[in-house]
Amino acid sequence: MLRKSVAILFNPISGKGDGKRIARELSDRLISCGMTAFCTESNQSYKEGELLTLIGDVDALVVVGGDGTLAGILLELGRTSIPVYMLPAGNESLFARHFSMSWDIEKVIEILSGTKTTSHSFGLVNDKAFFSMASIGLDSEIIARIAGYRKAAIGHMGYIVPGVSSFITHEVPNLSVKVDGQLVLKNNTGFIVIANAREYALGLDPVPEADSGNPILHARFFPCRSRFDYILWAYRCWRGRQVNTASACLLSGKCFEVYSEDSSPYPVQADGEFIGDTPVKVSVSGDTLKVLA
Repeated sequence: MLRKSVAILFNPISGKGDGKRIARELSDRLISCGMTAFCTESNQSYKEGELLTLIGDVDALVVVGGDGTLAGILLELGRTSIPVYMLPAGNESLFARHFSMSWDIEKVIEILSGTKTTSHSFGLVNDKAFFSMASIGLDSEIIARIAGYRKAAIGHMGYIVPGVSSFITHEVPNLSVKVDGQLVLKNNTGFIVIANAREYALGLDPVPEADSGNPILHARFFPCRSRFDYILWAYRCWRGRQVNTASACLLSGKCFEVYSEDSSPYPVQADGEFIGDTPVKVSVSGDTLKVLA
């Protein structure tokens, strides 16, 4: 049976600034199928109860945007039974990639016509939610640099200049890591990726062991002597060789505490969004997300 009511949450700067048009096109098509559908613009974050007040008691939520758009509603959405689908309009849209979600509006209607949903865990960086992964290293420094001036949509090309600038000036962090209260790494030089799902930017997927179907996080720490080691690790991840490298240890648990022994703060990113600086706690949320399959 076709779902009767659908809210469409769109990010106006996603899809190269075309998110609103895409949302309206989908809304018109759903209405033509006899459904109740309406569009609403996304916010950066929602206070408790604000999202439900905005979208009401709908049968499904479609997000037109990227991972940052989804992250802004994860906490609130996880407290409901409303299933979600994403039209991938972000630079990476790791969530949509994880579930093979499509741009095709007819495919979206087909999915909304079904009744199958699956439940998935998501993570928290302090009090900020994420679905795929969080990291501390060169990538988080690039994201932090972009966050300092980003006012509108940027494509992959928009990462080149801040990426090169960050690479030139980057100092590899010295990190200590506790997993579920136990110290597992002390003052090690390198970067860490903590994942709830395996997807990562550019298809590198450094933690393919991650599985959002289980309420546990997996992480991999990559030792680096210099910033040039990032290039080597990126190549190994691209070839899938990181899983067979003993030095890139795999860590698993429900709560990760990452900090610097010398108290130097390092930027933290989650799903392509700047979260803040270390020290940081990354944990599994006690809630689950319903996903349209």
